[in-house]
Amino acid sequence: MSRYTFLIVLLLALVAAPVSGLHAATIHGTLVNGTSGEKIDGVIKVVNPGGGMMEEEEVNAVGGNFTVEGLDPSASLYLLRSDYDGVMYTEVVRFDGQETAHATVTVYESAPSFEGIHILVPHLAAAAVDGELQIEMLYELHNHLEPAGTVSDPGQQFLIYLPEDRINIMRSFVSYGDVPIDRFPVPTDESGIYRIDYPIRPGDTEVGVAYAVPYRDSTYTLQYQVKQPIETMTIYTINSGMTVTSSTVKLGVGEAIHGMTAYEVSNVAAGTTLELTFRGGGPLEMAAAGEEPQGGTPAGRSVVTAPNRMENPSTMLMVAVLLAMLAIVGIATRGPSGFVDQRQHLQEFYETLLKRMARLDDLNEAGAVAHDVYKSKRAELKNQIASVLYQLQAGGKKKRRPSRRPEPGASGAGVAGNERTAQ
Repeated sequence: MSRYTFLIVLLLALVAAPVSGLHAATIHGTLVNGTSGEKIDGVIKVVNPGGGMMEEEEVNAVGGNFTVEGLDPSASLYLLRSDYDGVMYTEVVRFDGQETAHATVTVYESAPSFEGIHILVPHLAAAAVDGELQIEMLYELHNHLEPAGTVSDPGQQFLIYLPEDRINIMRSFVSYGDVPIDRFPVPTDESGIYRIDYPIRPGDTEVGVAYAVPYRDSTYTLQYQVKQPIETMTIYTINSGMTVTSSTVKLGVGEAIHGMTAYEVSNVAAGTTLELTFRGGGPLEMAAAGEEPQGGTPAGRSVVTAPNRMENPSTMLMVAVLLAMLAIVGIATRGPSGFVDQRQHLQEFYETLLKRMARLDDLNEAGAVAHDVYKSKRAELKNQIASVLYQLQAGGKKKRRPSRRPEPGASGAGVAGNERTAQ
């Protein structure tokens, strides 16, 4: 063999040889039916989001066990997907520098009906802007059915009401597992009633929709048709001076918080019409961080303030950040230990938000989430983190105040005096 031939063979061998430290990675997994708790046979599809969301491999789970080999350990993450009873279930897998990962993909049987799903509306926020009334509603759907199951039948989908005189729909999304995806409401045969074409899996799902209606002469009556029972609904008026009245239910009225007033209603039955009349409203403005709320704080609630004054009245997401925090964090004075409980809840929520942002950044880097959704969600998380951090810092400087007991009929009461308990 000539010297040149030897060199060529040697170079080819070096190119073909695996580079040290870059061995292929392996996933050992289990496919489980979450309804029965048993391992099942099925098909697992492997997707690398960094590769354009294309399916890279397909393996069979036999006796509930499967193995995926030959994967790139440097990939940010892989998605394991399994289609069961018409619903796609996904599990995220990260190697984190290791060559082996373990994962469990859980699927569920279809639930027979929507009955048993708990529906809350932690906020219906209304803001008067340039002759329009902008309304944003956030629904929380809690699926804790026993046995566990997914509501996926087209005839059992979540239904919402949208007024026929609306000007537009500004945003509509569904969130399951932190990251929202756009889901446009689908009209039904019933006027004003729309369905959300999305399976309600076990756990918690959020549905958000924002729309605008005419606000002529600074008044608007929303005739909300309730198709599925709502356990609690909290209504916020963003503009100072805006009022809400109803001829169909008794509203529990709270005190002003940074120009916002809270109204609460409980146990809204399916088949009823919830009438809400909005009137008036001054300039859309919220108090800056550090300012004391005008009118005090409603009994039993602590206030999480937005760190910056709202600059763009049409940015309803900033309002949503504040309201969602009031609902999600669940900050309420609970007897003598109220301040400690509040700080502990804030610290836990702060750490959760940091983890969510890290996960969102990973998904964006891997190309698993649309860029506009990523930007929107990250902006929300940044505002939430800033608000919680401010509250933590402010809490450390303030002296603990004795808890206040709500007077009979004070804010926080629901319909007919029913009190709303912390979730």
